[in-house]
Amino acid sequence: MFTRTSVAATVGGFVAAILLSGCGSATDATTQPDERPDDPSASATAEKVEGDDSSDGLSRSEVDAFAAAAQRQIDSQFGSFNGMYSEIRIEPIYPNGIEYVYVYSKLLDADRVEEQLDTSVAVLQASFDTQVAPEMKRAGFTSPTATWTYLNSDESVIWTRTFSES
Repeated sequence: MFTRTSVAATVGGFVAAILLSGCGSATDATTQPDERPDDPSASATAEKVEGDDSSDGLSRSEVDAFAAAAQRQIDSQFGSFNGMYSEIRIEPIYPNGIEYVYVYSKLLDADRVEEQLDTSVAVLQASFDTQVAPEMKRAGFTSPTATWTYLNSDESVIWTRTFSES
């Protein structure tokens, strides 16, 4: 099982993306300072699926489980984003990553949003390097990546960027 700490740190990358996209405020982030991590020696117990030849040390089911645990955390916080997004997903990317997908609830000027998101690359990279990647490594990912994708309300891609450790 993934620890609450690893999921919370992965979700931290999600919250950082919300704040950086100019679509939230510092008061939007929900923190739980009293939450204690589960046993740090705990790890995913999913078995390798037959025919699963993941070269990154995790089976497809383990990557699925990591993404699902992060999604549950996001779902519990989704209401705090004041209707900016119609949907927020964390999807597995095999064999070594996750994708944060934000779907805006209203049709936005894609060029303007893209410009704004382009200015957040350095901070997203720092968030990945300091929060997301270390927790993914603790969960068994050997060369983790995370993709941030923003979709307009019509599901057209506004912006997407994949990060690996710098």
